[in-house]
Amino acid sequence: MREGVVELVSFVMHELRWPAVEEAISRRISAPLRDVSHLRLYEAMLEAFSDSWRDRDLYARFETEERQEP
Repeated sequence: MREGVVELVSFVMHELRWPAVEEAISRRISAPLRDVSHLRLYEAMLEAFSDSWRDRDLYARFETEERQEP
C-alpha cells in the first residue's frame, strides 16, 4: 500500500462515510490476506467511519466539531 493512502482514506471517509467504501474495506478485511500489516491498515481505515475515531484529534477540521458539541 502506498504511503499516505491510509491517512487520506481515513480523513475523507470520516467526513463523507460512503457506504460503498465502507463495504469495500470490510470485504478486504474479510478476504484472506497474506500480509497481516495490510489487514491492520484496512482496520485503521474502517475505524474512521466511527464518531469515536481515535485519530480525529490529529486534524483541525474535526477539532472545531468537538468543541461545538454539548
